Amino acid sequence: MKQPVPTCRAVTSRRLQAGAALCLLISGCGAAARVSLEQPFLAGPEQRLHLTSESVRFASGGGTDRVLVEFPLPGAWSGRHYLLYVRVPSKTGSYEIAQPFGGERVGGFFIQLFGDHRGLTGFASGRVDVRGVLAAPSKRRCELDVKCTDGSLIRGTLVAQRDELGLREFEERTNRGDVQALLRAASPTADGAP
Repeated sequence: MKQPVPTCRAVTSRRLQAGAALCLLISGCGAAARVSLEQPFLAGPEQRLHLTSESVRFASGGGTDRVLVEFPLPGAWSGRHYLLYVRVPSKTGSYEIAQPFGGERVGGFFIQLFGDHRGLTGFASGRVDVRGVLAAPSKRRCELDVKCTDGSLIRGTLVAQRDELGLREFEERTNRGDVQALLRAASPTADGAP
């Protein structure tokens, strides 16, 4: 039985599909954030959640990148149920989470906006690895391994898109108090004590 010869159109289509897949892989497309959230103090399905998001932004200034992730409920495609805010140095590298943060150390917080367990928890320890994204200079890639002050663990990957206005809205309007409290905790007092 004779095999059909692929047409020019079929070959071109396969090449376009392969090229598109390669572009997505190189640029870091797909879900922009995938993290696991472990909350050992909870029981049942809330103890371990897998969160994904398409809303991952970053802005730069003063040697610091600020990253904001808005997560919907697990399994949902949209919404704003959890927030993750991270401050990291603007250069690539592996950084320790420590208090007070600043310089080569990372700080941040996680917020649950709704439900019985709503509230803010700060970062206590862990690491954040910051990388650029090949062929996409307006993006940052972060690998998180964070323990929060309430015992929650956050592990996963973020690919953030530059969005100065979105971060400014968060930092200066919607969550100004949370960001200011984080910055105050990072600043030493007049006598040099944290």
